[in-house]
Order: sequence, then C-alpha cells, then structure tokens
Amino acid sequence: MKTPAKIRLHKYLAECGIASRRKSEELISSGLVLVDGVRAEVGQCVTGEEKITVSGKSIRREKPVLFLFHKPRGVITSLNDPERRPTVGEYLREIKERVYPVGRLDFDVSGLLLLTNDGEFADRCMHPKYGVKKIYIARVGAVADSKMLKQLTRGVKLDDGPAKALRATLAENPREKILGTLGEGESVIELEVGEGRKHFVKRLLAEVGLPVIRLARIGFGPFELGALQPGQLKSVRFPDKIGETPRASARISSKSAHN
Repeated sequence: MKTPAKIRLHKYLAECGIASRRKSEELISSGLVLVDGVRAEVGQCVTGEEKITVSGKSIRREKPVLFLFHKPRGVITSLNDPERRPTVGEYLREIKERVYPVGRLDFDVSGLLLLTNDGEFADRCMHPKYGVKKIYIARVGAVADSKMLKQLTRGVKLDDGPAKALRATLAENPREKILGTLGEGESVIELEVGEGRKHFVKRLLAEVGLPVIRLARIGFGPFELGALQPGQLKSVRFPDKIGETPRASARISSKSAHN
C-alpha cells in the first residue's frame, strides 16, 4: 500500500480553506490546532489521515478537483481584488470546492487558465524543473518573417537573462473572436514556451520587433482551450502525469464575459 505523502500542516490547512498559509501558521502558534488530540507545532507535517481540529472543529481536505477556465481579457487572475476590478473569483460561485488559479494570466491576456484545490499538482505545473509547456497565440503589430521566427527559437537576451521559444510559427487568425480582426501590417504568431517569467511572451516577441497587440493562451501542458468560450469553465480529470492527454470532461458552466 502506498504511503500517503506528507505536507506542512499550514499548507494543509490552507488547502482545506481554513486560512492563508501565513494565517494558518498563526493559528498553529496560538495552540488552536490539534493533531490527533495533541497541540500542533509550526513546521509539523501531516498526511491528512490524522484527526485534525481547529478551534475544536474537525477538518478534512476536499477531494481534489481540476477545472479549465477561459479567462476573458480585463479580468484579474485573483479570487478577489481590493480595487474591485473583475476577478476570476466571480466566475467560481457555482463551484463548491475552494479552488485557486495555477499561475496567472495578465489583465489584458485571455485564454486557458487551470483552477484546482490540489497544491501538489499546481506546484508540479509551475515548477521549472518539470518544463510544462504552454502555447500562446499573439496578434502582433508587424509582418513577421522567417528571420524573426528563427530568432525566437534561437534565443534573445532579456533584462533578466536569455530567453527563447520552443516553437514559433506564423498562423492564420481562426480565433478572431479572441484576437480581434487582423489589421494591415499585422501578423498572428503561435508560440510554444517552457517557462513563465513575468510578461515573458510579450517581452520575447517585442525583442525581435513583434509588439503584441493581443495575446491569448490556448494550451497548458496536456490541456487545450478548445471550444471553451470566454467566462466558461469545464471540469476535467487529472492526467496520470503532466504531459499526458486528459480524459473526458465532466460538468460545464459559463458566465458572460465582462468585455
């Protein structure tokens, strides 16, 4: 029988929706958390099979779930926003589990976003050592040529180090609803990358003379945006490992986009 993996108690409490990791540590320090009837300690690890109580209330981690979400442009990749801008959290009211975004997409970038309550899966998706690939389509304000495309895959120097695309190709614009109508002197580039530095795709394209007008993510590891409309969610099963094709989807829900 496989031994359950252990995780830090404060992380476990956060994944159960009790509080943030920092607040969970404060609960542990204050003596409000018991593990099998014994006062817990900061830094302690658990499997989740123990009897864990917070202020006398028994808690248990939710069953892991995974959703694909088509994030519209003009929406913050956050569950709430102090400035009251539209957030991803507004689209999750029909979901009973406490899910959160895997990584982020900029305010002005649309496309595929993963949502889960499985911290281990989320970490595996984002950690550089796993090299989970992401695919973007970009409408750029210049006519791209073969030299530019080769430069993208050979690599350029950004202010935070060298960078390159794994694949860069010219594309037609079958996703006009996502990228808008292509104007004169513009191109659509499909780009595959293996990392996620801040504004990475925008900076990479700008470095070779292809300023981004609109950008959307259409692939994340084994998952594809497919026919999901802006604001729509789709429940999927976890792949056995990153890189394998996910199995059939389950429930679907939607909300009209903000713009």
